[in-house]
Amino acid sequence: MKNFKLVFLIAVLSCTIFSTNAFSQKKVYKTTGSQQNVYLVEGTVVPDARGFATQGVLFYDHNCPINGGRANLGFRKGTLIKFNEKGQAIGGYLMVDIKMPINGGNIYVNFQKGKLIRFNARGQVTSGFLVYDQLLRIPGSSVKSYAFKKGTYVKFNEKGFAFEGFLTVDHKLYIGGGKSIYFQHSKLIKFNKLGQVAQGVIKHDHHLMQSSGKYYNYKAGTTIKINDAGRVFGGNI
Repeated sequence: MKNFKLVFLIAVLSCTIFSTNAFSQKKVYKTTGSQQNVYLVEGTVVPDARGFATQGVLFYDHNCPINGGRANLGFRKGTLIKFNEKGQAIGGYLMVDIKMPINGGNIYVNFQKGKLIRFNARGQVTSGFLVYDQLLRIPGSSVKSYAFKKGTYVKFNEKGFAFEGFLTVDHKLYIGGGKSIYFQHSKLIKFNKLGQVAQGVIKHDHHLMQSSGKYYNYKAGTTIKINDAGRVFGGNI
């Protein structure tokens, strides 16, 4: 029994020493176009021609300006961060939930901590994970808004319209060609610039036209891809 305890203690100490040594490989870098110092994990850094960091994994929690210099935000240690040519963060993983303007700048949305978030040149969010269910407008000339599901990511176009994400409920949506069909909630859905579904998971079996002009039967639960004319060019028959 004593021998077992001794072996166990040595094993625990060995693991502790290994973990400490593995995580202690840090180095201070200056970010691209900035005099700001940041501690990054060695072996994860992508430097520019001058040796300034363009991205890397943070050794410590780190506060830095975001793209556009709109604000300083805290980014979580142990996660990847990317910098623009001015040393501002263009993407990373936040330390806390935060309410930020989305692409377009007119609407503010709450985004989750510890999840990847990206910013445009004006410091507005182009993609992130939702804290709450959120009513968002999709692309297209008509004003149509749908609730996107909390805890899932959403992407915004240059006008702030949601073109990719996960809906909270099933919806009957227009696919072009004069046809609308039901798509499943909580599954990835994409919209084109016209506001038509470009990709989604169908709720029911459907007889749909392919891009070749021929009709095929698509089973419920199938992910289909659709062109602007409302014709399917991808999916399981």
